[in-house]
Amino acid sequence: MFMPKLSVILCAYNVAKYLSSAFALLSNQIFRNIEIIIVDDGSTDGKTPTLCDRFSEEDYRVRVIHKENGGLGSARNAGIEAASGDYIMFYDADDFLALGATKVVNEKLCEEDVDVLMFGYVEHSERYDTDFSFSFKDLLLKNKEIRDNYVNEFSGLRFNNGFAWNKVYRRKFLIDNNLRFGTEAIQQDEPFNLRVYRTASSIRLIPDILYEYHVFDKGNNRARYIPERVEIYKSVFDEYRLLISEWNITDTEFIRYVYKKFIDDIICALTYNFSQKKCPLSFSEKNRLIKAAFYDSDVMEASEIFRTEVVRNLNFPQRMFYFAIYKRSLSLFYAAKCTRVFYTILSYIYHTILDL
Repeated sequence: MFMPKLSVILCAYNVAKYLSSAFALLSNQIFRNIEIIIVDDGSTDGKTPTLCDRFSEEDYRVRVIHKENGGLGSARNAGIEAASGDYIMFYDADDFLALGATKVVNEKLCEEDVDVLMFGYVEHSERYDTDFSFSFKDLLLKNKEIRDNYVNEFSGLRFNNGFAWNKVYRRKFLIDNNLRFGTEAIQQDEPFNLRVYRTASSIRLIPDILYEYHVFDKGNNRARYIPERVEIYKSVFDEYRLLISEWNITDTEFIRYVYKKFIDDIICALTYNFSQKKCPLSFSEKNRLIKAAFYDSDVMEASEIFRTEVVRNLNFPQRMFYFAIYKRSLSLFYAAKCTRVFYTILSYIYHTILDL
């Protein structure tokens, strides 16, 4: 009977153009004792489900789940339930996984059996063709050490570390603690990981860069109208505040980071969301919701925190957005939107046409 050490979960929704290369990277991993679970999340492109089934015929390690569309969180949860490996990791079809990734992961897990293993990654911008690397120190943290080292060693303040695909989770740890992804349209990873951190007894950080995350201009979460976007960002903010409270975090820089992140998310919700072609709201309805966000108690608290801190390291449009929220002014808000368009055009000219 096939008893895999590691289950790699690949969630697929209308990703036929990426799926063959993604499967090749998994099938050709140097470490072979892996289970590959492909979750077809109700794809409608007519190709993705067929490719998934073909891969299962080509490689006995592949298991395919066809399910109704429920979003990334739902698909990952289905993968967790189906997994039989001792450990679980996630892979997105439009990214790149190093061929030696599972080998390194297995070697580290053999050295120390932990609840969570984290590895480094490269963030690649498709638009600007730039790469940014994120790597950790080699650290083994247990119990109270996790809390004590969180801010400086693996939090979002120091590392862009909200993702699930640069982590390996002990399956029994997830099952026993009923740790699952939320089924919101966006932002499933970060709340999940914050709950994981609060629950884990052991976490291993390694410096190895094993994953390449691709950032696309089109197709990301800003390119969709999501009615509940503000509420989703508020729920992420709540998870951060719960972590701060339970772990008694007093680091002022981290607390400012959390509040600034929340305000940035709200700005994103109020600008990108209402600019989508599929947004059904009238201009007056948009204004009503923007005003409601301005007067939301969490937003007011966060904007008050940044009354004196906000201008640091921000460009002019960002300052205008923060000031508009603090003053709860629609006029300033729309002026900030226009200013940002101008800055975006200048940035495009600077990076693309002038090639600077």
